[in-house]
Amino acid sequence: MKLGVAEVFRSLQGEGGDAGVPAVFLRLAGCNLRCRDCDTRYAWEGGEEVPVSLLKERLDALPCRYLVVTGGEPLLQARPLERLVSLLSAWTLTLETNATIWEPRLLGRFHLVTASPKLPSAGVGPFPREVFSKYMDLLPPRLQVKLVVDREDWDEVDRLVDGYPSLGETVPLVIQPVEREENLEDYLSRAREWAETFLERAALWGRKRVRFLPQLHKVLWWGQWGV
Repeated sequence: MKLGVAEVFRSLQGEGGDAGVPAVFLRLAGCNLRCRDCDTRYAWEGGEEVPVSLLKERLDALPCRYLVVTGGEPLLQARPLERLVSLLSAWTLTLETNATIWEPRLLGRFHLVTASPKLPSAGVGPFPREVFSKYMDLLPPRLQVKLVVDREDWDEVDRLVDGYPSLGETVPLVIQPVEREENLEDYLSRAREWAETFLERAALWGRKRVRFLPQLHKVLWWGQWGV
């Protein structure tokens, strides 16, 4: 049994509620979306076909036991991924998904699932409400939601907060500014602008577990891959 792997590396978790945590990243190849501002297009297809047993050995050789499985879209490889995580009992296991695919048995093996459904600025069509609602109804307390936001997305974020009373309460909500700039200075400028908007919206939402986080790894290592 093999997994299509785009890359494996050790770094700091740069997103979500665990930002700053030392982590090993397993980026799987293949994605069912083509987001306009995707920063990992090299993982849309291809990758190295790695036997699960060999991949476990690679991971175990790294000086860390916090794993982030990301992509691409990892749930496209649900069967071999489930086999891998069953072998990693000593690890803290986290998953990042676009929340268009529902694999409850596999999702239940992760300590934390970050659902990042795509908003209008991603240019990939309607919000996946039917599948996302399964995440919201069935995965807490192992779930957090990350929304990558551009100017045209704020009204949709408002509708999601209104439509899911647990979002930002029992389910943490992380707002992340979209990244399309060619340099760090422009990215931080956009982040500052969106932070002001976030403060205004968060005051209206009145939810206790919302936060605004630029991508830490972009701030630290702008323009580099595998970090």
